[in-house]
Amino acid sequence: MKNPFEKKDNSAVIFTVAVSAVALGALAYLFLTEQGQETQEAVKHQFKDKAKELSSDYLSNKTGVSKGFLKGLADKIVK
Repeated sequence: MKNPFEKKDNSAVIFTVAVSAVALGALAYLFLTEQGQETQEAVKHQFKDKAKELSSDYLSNKTGVSKGFLKGLADKIVK
């Protein structure tokens, strides 16, 4: 039989709730404010640029086609 006076360790639950609240606040900021939307656009732009660079590097190494040509092609495909 369990001891009813023994305390449980709920620190993991408290930590999870705190981290979730912070994450929810960050998402609300990104989606509900103008400055957050500007931040979204900047991150989206940086992500697209990095993806173009990585894909052109990979394809250049695999095919031998120049990286500049592939990056220009990626710019035309992803606008």
